[in-house]
Amino acid sequence: MPIRVLLADDHSEFRKCLRSLLESQTEIEVIAEAASGRDAVALAAKLKPDIAVLDVCMKPLSGIQAIPGILHLSPHTAVLMCSMHKDDRYVMKSIGAGAKGYVLKDSGDDEILEAIRSLSRGHIYFGSCHPRQLH
Repeated sequence: MPIRVLLADDHSEFRKCLRSLLESQTEIEVIAEAASGRDAVALAAKLKPDIAVLDVCMKPLSGIQAIPGILHLSPHTAVLMCSMHKDDRYVMKSIGAGAKGYVLKDSGDDEILEAIRSLSRGHIYFGSCHPRQLH
């Protein structure tokens, strides 16, 4: 059974590139895309993805703000944050909201794929974004 993924990012080109990467993998299926945190919550409630990949900064509802709604309406969904922000504050806010992983948008393809696979197996993944507060 494929890993069912919801993508949410307000930059359509990034979503397109990420979808292309994920769909090149036989075990991953992108089931929906959203351009805002609000749309991501609605889609997660309806589709119950295995993984929701969220951008940190979206309007009107950020990815971090969307996490509690997603987890409330789709409790088995694991949230992976994908951001250009490496600052520990964003990572810690994401963890506090319930994210299970965090990768940078400029991470290599292998790291993004490993993060999704790790979350699908019930693990956490922070790769190079592992916050100093957790050491």
